[in-house]
Amino acid sequence: EFGRLGKVPVTENFDESCGLQINPNPANSFVNIQIIDYESLDNLQLQFCDISGRIITVYEKGTLQKTINIDLKGKKPGVYYLILLSKASVICSRKLIIE
Repeated sequence: EFGRLGKVPVTENFDESCGLQINPNPANSFVNIQIIDYESLDNLQLQFCDISGRIITVYEKGTLQKTINIDLKGKKPGVYYLILLSKASVICSRKLIIE
């Protein structure tokens, strides 16, 4: 179900046209995320997942902006994924390394 917390398969889309830019990466206390083509995407959702695919946080278009800052305090070091969806379809995913 779209928007329901659970597990998702995680892979990284290395396409340069992927709709997410992450800075810094690796990160330790915060990360800035820019969503490319934000205005043209419908039913937008950004999922923050751990390496096993467990969804940690979901950001939806109502609370999501073109550029967002995520506070990483309390997150364990490791590999995470940011997955951008529109209309329940994955647009792209990016790996985030937390040190």
